[in-house]
Parts: sequence; structure tokens; C-alpha cells
Amino acid sequence: ERLEHDLAVAGEVQAALLPPRRLEGTLFSAAGECRQALGVGGDAWDVVALSDDAVFAGIADVSGKGMPAAVLMAGFLGSLRGLLTAGDQRLDALAAELSETLRTASAETRFATAFLAIAEDGILRYVNAGHEAGLLLPPPGAGGDPRPLPSTGPPLGLLPGSRFHEACVPLPPGATLVLYTDGLTECEDPEGSELGRERVARLAAAASGESPERIVSDLVAAAEAHAAGAPLGDDVTVLCLVRKGAAPYNPNTEHAA
Repeated sequence: ERLEHDLAVAGEVQAALLPPRRLEGTLFSAAGECRQALGVGGDAWDVVALSDDAVFAGIADVSGKGMPAAVLMAGFLGSLRGLLTAGDQRLDALAAELSETLRTASAETRFATAFLAIAEDGILRYVNAGHEAGLLLPPPGAGGDPRPLPSTGPPLGLLPGSRFHEACVPLPPGATLVLYTDGLTECEDPEGSELGRERVARLAAAASGESPERIVSDLVAAAEAHAAGAPLGDDVTVLCLVRKGAAPYNPNTEHAA
């Protein structure tokens, strides 16, 4: 009972380290959700307003599960926020410093996959450190499939002196960035079949134009439905960032299902 109580308290503390589930800015709307399979775990997401027209969005997954991964993730979030506060907005340099910090944080070999992005001036700059490919959804009515944003470097903390490439893509008004951890794509049904990247991309595309909170909810619900009532086998985290258009998105208005 004491262990269960301590785990519940740890889960509450870890949840408090994450941002509010929905965030609104001048030019961007964002939402995120983190479901830790063991109450605490190594998944996390973050959104930080850098200015009135620039925002950082990131998601990460530390290797392992449970309390050891949760402790490392808490340190990772602290390091990330400290670097952003210090004004370090070169994502390749930020990723390299986070990688070295994580590599020296534990005597055991620990690493994290991460997707780190800054949206500003109609551009999305990002580093994908061995993480699941982000999905960039075109503005509603623009046509086109989700654009995958693949890896641009190795996982953080895996190798000394790792270097990362910062990529850049257009982010027009109405475009949507969807990020998730591998717990979503690797979620299994009772027969052992995974939800998979293609199905996740289709689900995200079908929800394009909805609020970021709705997109996140739809993807998390898809994982739970795929698991058919069984406990999730891994942490599942989803983050969605929408660049507002000429007519700002009203967070109090939900589209009909």
C-alpha cells in the first residue's frame, strides 16, 4: 500500500511538470496528453512561448519505463527549459548540449529520442533526434497528404559528441504539427497487431481542421480502442500545434463528430 501510494504521488508530481493540456497563444494553439503505462514513465512534451510570434514545441521519450525513466525525464525537462530560458534557440546546438547532459546523467547507458521544434515567421525549424517522424498537416482545403518530418540525427545521449542537423519547412496559416511517441504506433491489439504509422497518419489527416485538443484526443482514443481494453504496453504521448489563420481559432468551438 505504501509503494502504491508513493507511485501515485510520483505520478501526480510528474504530471505537474508538464504544461496545461491546452495552450493558447497569439498565433498558435497547442494541446498535449501523456499516458504513462506504469503511472510514471519516460515520456514528456512541452510547449514554451518564446515571443508573441514564436513558440517552442517538443516531445521526448527516455529509454526504459517506470521510476528510473521518470527521474531522468524530469532532469531532461529541467535542462531543456533552462537552455530555452537562456535564449539558446539554435536547435542543433540545443540538441547537442541536451545529448551530452543526458549521456553523463547516469552510470547506465540511457538515451532519449526527441523532436524539438520552433515555429516562427511562417517557418518550422526542427531537429528530430531518432524520434518518430513528425507529421505536418496542410491547411484545411489545401489538399495534400501529411508530410513526414524524419530523423535528422541520432538519439540524445547515445554517443559522445553527437551532432544534429536543423531542418526547416514552411508552416502556413492553418497548418498543423502532430508529434507522438512510439507507444502510439506500437500499441498492439489482442492479436499482437500494431496500430502502425500509416494508420496514425490517416487518423491525423482525417482530424485536420479540428482543434489541437480534439486531434490529440482522437489519437489517444485510437490507441485505447486498438488495445481493446487491455492496459497500454508503453507510454503514449501526443502533441499537436496549430498555426492560426486569418480567422483565429476559437478554442470554445468544437466541430461536430
